[in-house]
Formats: sequence, C-alpha cells, structure tokens
Amino acid sequence: MAKLRDKQRQIPNGFRFKDPAMGYDSMKVLGLHPSFDALVRSVYQNRQGNQWQAKQSGLALDAPAVAMEVEHYNAKICIENGWNKFVSSADISPPTPKPPALPKAEPLPEPVSAVAAGAETLIDWLSTAREAVPHGLAEHRAFICVDCKHNSNRNWTRFFTKPLSEAIRKAIEIKKGWKLKTHLDPDLNVCQKCLCPLKLKVHVEIDSIVKHLDPKIIPTLPDYCWIRRESNQNANTQK
Repeated sequence: MAKLRDKQRQIPNGFRFKDPAMGYDSMKVLGLHPSFDALVRSVYQNRQGNQWQAKQSGLALDAPAVAMEVEHYNAKICIENGWNKFVSSADISPPTPKPPALPKAEPLPEPVSAVAAGAETLIDWLSTAREAVPHGLAEHRAFICVDCKHNSNRNWTRFFTKPLSEAIRKAIEIKKGWKLKTHLDPDLNVCQKCLCPLKLKVHVEIDSIVKHLDPKIIPTLPDYCWIRRESNQNANTQK
C-alpha cells in the first residue's frame, strides 16, 4: 500500500478523501487543505455515525485502518500526478523502459517489377549457359559494387518472392559448381537499385543485363556504376 513520505506536509491542492458508499466528500465537509489528522478524524466519525452502512460496504471502522486508507488514497493521487517527492520512495515504480526502436526497413525501388527483372536476368543467363564475362572484368565490377551505398548487407531473400528466391538459390548453387567467384564475394550482397544478387550479376554479360533491366532504372544508378558505364559504352558503339 502506497504511503506518504510526510503526513504533516500538505500535498498539492491539499489532502482529500471521497467515500462514495457513505456519501462523504472531504472538500464539502472540511474545505481545502485540512490537516491529515483532521481528515482522518472526519472520515472516522462519518463511518461511526452510520456503522450499518459502513459494514454493508465493507469499510473499516477502526481509526488505524481508516488512517491507512486515507494515507493510501492521497499517496495514490500523488503517484498518478507524478508528485513523487510526496510519496515514500519504495512506492515509486521506475519508469517503464521504452522498447528499442526497430530499424526502418529500406525502401524498395519502384517499380516493383524490378524484382522480377533482376531475377530474370540471372536465370536467363544461367539457363542459356551463356559464357561468363572474363574473370578480370568480374573482379573490376565487384570492386565497384563492394563500396557502393546500394550494396545492401541485409539478407537478400527479403527482396524476392518465394519462387524467385528459390530460383536464385539454385542459380547460386550452379554458380558455385562453375567456380565463378571473385575475391570480394563475401562482401557482395544485393543491389538495392536493380535488386540482383551481386555475387552472380558481376559475371553476367552487359547485354543480358540491359535486356531485362527497366530503362528507368539506369539513369538512377550512380555515375560510377559499372552497369551504367558499360551500357552507355554499348549504346555509343552501336551508333
């Protein structure tokens, strides 16, 4: 039961007590700022004057119990209003710690069709058994991607629907069987722009990439991006 730190010290707006079952309101009987002892006597006398009603309502009739009830009533008012200096420190609950903020999900690029396009590029390349780009070129691409801000270090499967995720998993298994790798593979994740697993994409011919990539995405790629540079070089060569 909550207790007051000092019953001789008035709480903000003064001590008070309401006893609805007895029709008692200290503000109407004693006015503002009665002493604690005067308030206890008043409540006690009110109950003694109508013991039958007090017993029917299960209210205490002895003075010590009434005093504890009045003290708890006022201590509760203090706790509810944050007036902690008026309450025994043992009755003050520590503030509930706020749960840690969840990291904001990285926004997926628009349009969402980029997800399917990114997977289609790799699956198409693997299913047609196209030759990979030279190892030196793959290493050069990986070097560019590894420090790019769009190289997401989160689990790449969150970018894809289940069927596409499974297809890419199989593609990675094939890649391992073909021993296509760069020394930066451990740091290559998913490009948040084109939504392709970079471990695979750095080995894909640029023609196959451009074929499936939404044209709207290319201008949004960083100037240093090898996809943007190689696609521009191809376009200039074909002119």
